[in-house]
Amino acid sequence: MRSFLILGLIAISLGFSACSDSEVSPTPNVNVIEITEEITGSFDQRLSGFLSVLDKGEISRTTDYMPPVVLKSLLKENKVSRDALETQLDALWVQTLETVEIDSMKMDGQFNKIVPLPTGQLYRIIPTEIKMRLKANDSEIVSSSESLAIFEDGDWYFVRLDDANLIKMFHKSYPDFKVVEIMTPTMKIDGQEVAQ
Repeated sequence: MRSFLILGLIAISLGFSACSDSEVSPTPNVNVIEITEEITGSFDQRLSGFLSVLDKGEISRTTDYMPPVVLKSLLKENKVSRDALETQLDALWVQTLETVEIDSMKMDGQFNKIVPLPTGQLYRIIPTEIKMRLKANDSEIVSSSESLAIFEDGDWYFVRLDDANLIKMFHKSYPDFKVVEIMTPTMKIDGQEVAQ
C-alpha cells in the first residue's frame, strides 16, 4: 500500500533508510556526560528546529539532524554526495505529497527524561505520531511509534523507530542501543489497526 511507502519516506528523512545490513559500525566512544540545563536546552532547540524543517517541507535539511554514523553509511551505501542525497529526498517528498496530505506530525520531546546508556551516551525516547490523508479516497492514516534522540559530538540527532527493519539497521550502526526498549509501532487506517 502506498501509505507504507510514504511512512518509509518519512523514515528516510529521519535518517535510516540505507544503512547496510552488511556494515557494522561501532558506536562512537562516549564519556559519561552530566545532564545539564544546557544539554536539555539544546535538545529543545534541536527538536524545535527539526520539526520546523518538517513543517516547512524542507526535507533535504533533515540530513542536518541525522546521526553522523547513519548519514555516513547512507552516503557510502548509495555512492552519492550529500548534495545528491538531499536533491533526491526533496524529489521524493514532492512525489509523496501528490498522493497524501500530512495533517500533523507530533514528537513529544518532554514525555520521557534524558537518560544515559551504560556507555554514558545520552538519549531520549520521543513518542511520535503522524496523521495523514490519502488524497485518492480521503482515508486517514495514523502512525504511532517512537523516535530516538541521540546526543553525540555535542549535538542532538533524531532517528525514527517505526519499523523492525529500520530498528535492525539502526542497531547495526549503534549496537549499544540494543538495550533500549522501544514500543511496537502501530498504524491505523480509518481507525482500524493494520499490520505493518
